Amino acid sequence: MLSLQLINQKGTTTLITKSPNDTRQYRHIRLQNHLDVVLIHDKQSHKSAASMVVNAGHFDDPKNCLGLAHFIEHMLFLGTESFPEADAYQNYISQHGGHHNAWTGSEHTNFYLDINSDAFAGALERFSQFFICPLFNPEYINKERNAIESEFELKRKDDLRRLYEVHKETSNPEHPFSRFSVGNLQTLVDRPEISLRQQLQQFFDKNYLANRMKLVLAGKQSLDELAELAQRYFDKIKTSGETKPPISSPIYQAEHQQCGIQVQTLREANQIILSFAFEPIQHRYRDKSISYLGYILGREDKGSLFAYLREQGLVNGLSAGSGVDASNFKDFNISIQLTQLGKHNIEQICYVVFAYIKFAQSQPVANYIYHEKQQLAALAFNYQEQTKLLDAVSAIAQKMHYVAIEDLLVSDYLMQGLDTDWLTEHWQKLTPTNMRLIQLSDQTLEQAQISQWYNAPYQHRAFDSELVEVWQQADYQQLPDCNFQMPSPNPYVPERTEPLEVEHDFASINPIKLVDETGLKLWYKQDERFATPKSHIYVSLDMQQAQGSIYNVAMTRLYIEVLLDKIDTDLYHAAAAGMSYHIYPHQAGLTLHISGFADKQQALLGDILSALQINSFSVKRFNEVKRQLQQSWRNSNKGKPVSKLFSRLNALLQNNQYMSVDMAQAIDPITQQDFSHFAQTLFDSVHCEAFIYGDVQMSSAHKIHALLNDFILANKHAIAEVPRNVHLLPQQQCELTCEDDHPDHSLILYYQAADASNFSAALLTLANHIISPAFFHQLRTEKQLGYMLGTGYMPINQQPGFIAYVQSNTTEPQAICQAIDDFFATLPEQLNSMETQHFASLKTNLSQQLLEKDSSLRITAQRFWLAIGLKDHEFNRKQAIAEQVEKIELQQLVEFVTHSLICQANCARLVLSSSPMAHSNNDNSVVVLQNDNHFKEITKSITF
Repeated sequence: MLSLQLINQKGTTTLITKSPNDTRQYRHIRLQNHLDVVLIHDKQSHKSAASMVVNAGHFDDPKNCLGLAHFIEHMLFLGTESFPEADAYQNYISQHGGHHNAWTGSEHTNFYLDINSDAFAGALERFSQFFICPLFNPEYINKERNAIESEFELKRKDDLRRLYEVHKETSNPEHPFSRFSVGNLQTLVDRPEISLRQQLQQFFDKNYLANRMKLVLAGKQSLDELAELAQRYFDKIKTSGETKPPISSPIYQAEHQQCGIQVQTLREANQIILSFAFEPIQHRYRDKSISYLGYILGREDKGSLFAYLREQGLVNGLSAGSGVDASNFKDFNISIQLTQLGKHNIEQICYVVFAYIKFAQSQPVANYIYHEKQQLAALAFNYQEQTKLLDAVSAIAQKMHYVAIEDLLVSDYLMQGLDTDWLTEHWQKLTPTNMRLIQLSDQTLEQAQISQWYNAPYQHRAFDSELVEVWQQADYQQLPDCNFQMPSPNPYVPERTEPLEVEHDFASINPIKLVDETGLKLWYKQDERFATPKSHIYVSLDMQQAQGSIYNVAMTRLYIEVLLDKIDTDLYHAAAAGMSYHIYPHQAGLTLHISGFADKQQALLGDILSALQINSFSVKRFNEVKRQLQQSWRNSNKGKPVSKLFSRLNALLQNNQYMSVDMAQAIDPITQQDFSHFAQTLFDSVHCEAFIYGDVQMSSAHKIHALLNDFILANKHAIAEVPRNVHLLPQQQCELTCEDDHPDHSLILYYQAADASNFSAALLTLANHIISPAFFHQLRTEKQLGYMLGTGYMPINQQPGFIAYVQSNTTEPQAICQAIDDFFATLPEQLNSMETQHFASLKTNLSQQLLEKDSSLRITAQRFWLAIGLKDHEFNRKQAIAEQVEKIELQQLVEFVTHSLICQANCARLVLSSSPMAHSNNDNSVVVLQNDNHFKEITKSITF
């Protein structure tokens, strides 16, 4: 660890600890108005970033104006006295290659931005005025109330929001947690005694004070230059000598504990949460003793609580430690995914949990577990991968409210000693009398209460005293076949903790193709830049049996889930030791991705390849995994309407892509025997393409090649890569309308480039870069069509595309489509009036974004792997597109908008829409699609 001496404006010093891998420089200052500021100099960044976190959130809402903290977050973007135009800030940020956003939490509100460094001063000039002189324009107060309403309606069918509201309604009504936090048209209103604008101003004057704010500024500017910017723009924020009073009410009274709460979900669910009330832990970041508690209860290896419950056929998953927290409380949750059998034996599961807690309490403290976590945390910090500047400023500004300045960068990794007194005390809090048992199920509840805002049915009942007594007397020694044991030392903890020497004889700028054989291609590159003992291994397997029909695709996904269910317990220690593995489906098979510390990755790869071909499996587990997968697929059909349209767009345009609900039906009749036959033949014909990148020398790459080669040659037929096809739109509009039981309307317009050239990719990327902020402002801020809308560059494989999308709770798809067409019709005039210098600046900003340097090993690995998948074997497609962006003339962009985006008789676009009541189009120039297959019948496809 490195400590830097940082001097604030008053001349005192602060020591801040940073990773040896961190090349950034830091300084903490305090302005005269008591605003704490952290400055970050990053000489390698072409962008600058800022974040302001205000110690005010929905806990501070007035009782007669719920959602006001959230509403003020929205309103600050819509004009200040210095910059009164509602889109002034957004336009400036987007025109200079930036991003901006904000969020409101329970006790804090975070505003953040990034932008090209040469425009940072202008951005801060505008940003700082949020906190000095917001306009609260009455015109936009009324409009933005509708945006808040849309955001509220968007989440009305979100089970997490519904559970959160039930949590609020079953807590202490005197605690601010209990209040509705989003706001809507019913709560954000003028009242006889006070207008909504006056309430906004009062809330701002009371809470938006410099001494309750934390600011972070970062960029390639020197620390002195950043300090000058902070002083110039933020020292006029008003301050107060008063400290914010702490919350005095407890979150739970006696009647809110020792109780069961059943919540009826909209999605299929089968889960219980054992929630225990703890004191706040934000200040305990230095010892993290709670992580020991969470590990012992949530582990998944042999001898664990999870292993026992799964062996009994009661659970599918278990985690421990999460739960809502704030400045005066913390919920410690044990979350359990139930099997169908477990759903009918919840009291017995709770008995086993309490029996295991007694077992764990009876064991000596396993200091070696804490030591392993301590060692892994130190390694992770010493070889910390650099985060994007925007993410860094946002996280640091948030931490400044509860972490000492010197610990800002290391707080997540500190483990300075297990507090056994704290541990003893909190083992004793894991009792039935301190528990809330929440059950989530889609089963209809009779005689249920209905939550006020999200209409969630629920029941809230105190535990029977006899049941509490049974749980309190739980005895692990009385459990049948009990084999509880403390975890053994982790065999995957890395022994080599220093990066290997770079082999300059094999050095290359880009990955090299180490192996090019029938059925096997292997790419390799040793990292020379990040100097960290980590690596990434990607293995893509194309299997003939995995594609070609919905049955094969669905069965392959089921195979992956059965495989993960089979190996996760055995390989749990690998993930706990900082080595993650993911196995996920792709168009023609599956991909395995291993990442983390490199020392034992080769062994992990061997273990997974050995287990990859399933020869035997538990019939009981097979049936449960199948049920879970089908449940997940059916639940995806209950998501946001616009998200379902994106899924359908992918299914329409690509081969071997299907809607989740259709795959759930496809595997419904299959038996264990059907699956066994499929599993035996899945890997008969295989093509493998792999990539090794990171702290791996050539000798290890050859050993990995041998592992892969052995897998390919083991009774398998090597084949060529399975083609990826993309369907091409005909030269007319195609329209598919879907009926949806969600009350919102949604629409996607998809435009496809004429070819897959770098110029087309550049043209559509630039079009989106310029159109996106104006689209958002016009359709959301001005017209209030919906909360969820935007445009995007959307390539399918190598085929460039452009989309516009809207989800609305007020406007039907035909009217949405007309509004988008009306907006596009105004673009040629807007573009033709654009100054040449401004157009050149927009192109340069986009080029800089495309050419932004990778900030970490992980991002570099992802970029190389994506290039390999897209056949960009020169690894220069981004550079080529950036070069084409600079060559685009304004007239070429105008022609694209005129001939491609503006709706005409021969407009080649795909229109997808959904609505509670589907409507048909009677326009003869439009192909009205009957289903997905109809689209594929009338289109040609291109192979990549």
